[in-house]
Amino acid sequence: MRWVQKADIMRLLLSVGVSAFALGLLLRMTQSAGGHTLPLLRAAWLGMPVSFFLLYGVAQLVQGGARAARYRLLLRAGAQGKAPPWYPMVLVTFVRNMFVDMLPARLGELMYVGMLKTGCRIRSEAGLASMGVSILVDLVALAVVLLAALLSLMGPTGGAISTLIVIIIVALVGWGTVFYVPGPIVRQWRQWAGPSPKWRMHDRILVFATQLADELTALRQGRALGAALAWSVLIRISKYGGLLALFYGVTHQLWPDLHAAPVGKLLIGLIAAEGAAALPIPTFMAFGAYEAGGVGALALLGADPAHAALAMLALHIASQAVDYTLGLVAWVLFLVYARDNATTSASVVRHRSWNRPRVAIAGIIGMALLLSLLAITMRDQRSRRQESTGAPGQGEAVVPDPDANAVLRQILDGRTGFVVWSSNRFGHHAIVRRRLPDGPVEPLTEHANTDTYPRISPCGARLVFSRSQVPWVSQRNPEPWDVYMLDIADGRETLIAQDGFMPAWTAAGNAIVFVRGGKRVIHVDLETGDETELAAAGKRGIPEDTKFQTPDYHAESRQLAVTLRGAFRATAVLHPERSPQVIGGGCQLSWMPGQTWLYYVKGSRRRANVFRRAEPDGSGATIWFAPPAPFDRAYFPQLSTNGEFAVFGAAASGHEHDQADYEIFIWRVDDPAQRVARLTWHTGNDCWPDVWIDR
Repeated sequence: MRWVQKADIMRLLLSVGVSAFALGLLLRMTQSAGGHTLPLLRAAWLGMPVSFFLLYGVAQLVQGGARAARYRLLLRAGAQGKAPPWYPMVLVTFVRNMFVDMLPARLGELMYVGMLKTGCRIRSEAGLASMGVSILVDLVALAVVLLAALLSLMGPTGGAISTLIVIIIVALVGWGTVFYVPGPIVRQWRQWAGPSPKWRMHDRILVFATQLADELTALRQGRALGAALAWSVLIRISKYGGLLALFYGVTHQLWPDLHAAPVGKLLIGLIAAEGAAALPIPTFMAFGAYEAGGVGALALLGADPAHAALAMLALHIASQAVDYTLGLVAWVLFLVYARDNATTSASVVRHRSWNRPRVAIAGIIGMALLLSLLAITMRDQRSRRQESTGAPGQGEAVVPDPDANAVLRQILDGRTGFVVWSSNRFGHHAIVRRRLPDGPVEPLTEHANTDTYPRISPCGARLVFSRSQVPWVSQRNPEPWDVYMLDIADGRETLIAQDGFMPAWTAAGNAIVFVRGGKRVIHVDLETGDETELAAAGKRGIPEDTKFQTPDYHAESRQLAVTLRGAFRATAVLHPERSPQVIGGGCQLSWMPGQTWLYYVKGSRRRANVFRRAEPDGSGATIWFAPPAPFDRAYFPQLSTNGEFAVFGAAASGHEHDQADYEIFIWRVDDPAQRVARLTWHTGNDCWPDVWIDR
């Protein structure tokens, strides 16, 4: 790998490090760092309508074609007087679009010059002149877009007029610098050097500078600048139109405040992001600099910095995915073209160049369609396990540890109570109970359908649970279930809600919340039967394809703790007047009794799962309980009403909640993790326990 220099690797590592540091600092400053970022980004991408993604792809194709037309126009108007055919010019343009942000200060533009020279036989001076003039007219077109954005926000005020004056001054200075300064400088240089330069390198540099000045003079004297400016306006319209479409796509569900922001404000943010990316800061693909520029501008205009940071990062990644896909395809095709161009006569190349464009354009459009298909696939096929196809076997009893009851009595320390859970040990999933400390496992329900997810009322006299509408339903299917309430003393069952799953009591015990169809969380008053929607997919920052699990409602603060799956994978706290507060990854988020903090299940590097706790704002996340091996695949944590004891299920292998051989354990909160008592000794499936401890 002699072509890879150590210095190149060090520069790459430096740029990656600077970008990572800048992004990390920005996200931490906006309180969106750590494990919170990825769930939100994933939700933004998967929740984005494909139409917005397609609009950006079409805009990129239009922008690339317009840039190619402008480059050909300027090259033909220069001193060399020739331009490549459409086919290689389009390829060069898409490769340039890919590399322009790869190096700081837009040094990636030089790839355009190098490709024209090596693959299209265009002198470097002509390439530099067309590139410089393109940048100049681009700045003028950009100024026009910026002025339009300011006028839409402020109207014809003093600030807009001042901006117009600055634009005119900058345009005039740039015009004079590009077209009138190089010629006199080169003439003075030649007079100083004399007719016979003393060293060869000086002669080469002088010849190059003279030819570059001649190219710029030819462009100034020609009639191509007006048309080039018109092409630049089209380029800017297509570029920012595509970026706006993509921005609306990534914000339309998670960040409705940004989605509803005025177009002028968003344009200023996008322009500021592009300007920051052009600064001489050694970032990788402009990550960090781009986001900082956009966030700064949007925050100054009143946007929420945290939302802006994540939205700009989501936009940047999505746009780069399209740009680099198109650029890489164009680069491969250009390498093939350049090889043929170097070994074939000009006439044959010209003939082939008019045959191959159709293939190239078809390839580029095909890649755009492939990207769109990938986006559709990501939306329709989530990274989730398949539903169970049938009920598990009921298993068999195993010999318990003779010391198990002694350990349980030590943990209970004279307390009594009971534990309920869902078990298939009696032939199908039913709600079962074990009285503490010495009671046997006995069924509380005997219906032929599946009963699961029991939750004990705050008074300990009743419980709610889910019953399937047919004999067997996988717990991954949230739809065909009903919510029932059971009076523990007399065994009387009452239907509370149809099409309900995973019910949970409110702290007062006068209402429950449950999931309906996986897409809505419903609050039902047990006295009146009135139902209220607390959250729904497609509303209040939740993507449409999101599924809700394990809802737990804090009635006083109106905060809903919930696990999100599908398009939005996270544990989060939802509030009717705020965007979702991501707690982290993991699942089975619940409120601690007293509702001052939260606990949830999340994987660990050393163990399959641990239980974590966090504040309602997502801060202070820490490991709360790490189950001892070999039963380290722990799920279903549930605290007693007084918060002193916790029950959970744990398996030595397997994962499926209603299939694996989970055993039920009890733990006295804040005891060492090794000091737990095993309550079940059976190879069937035991899941979703809850515990009641007598005071």
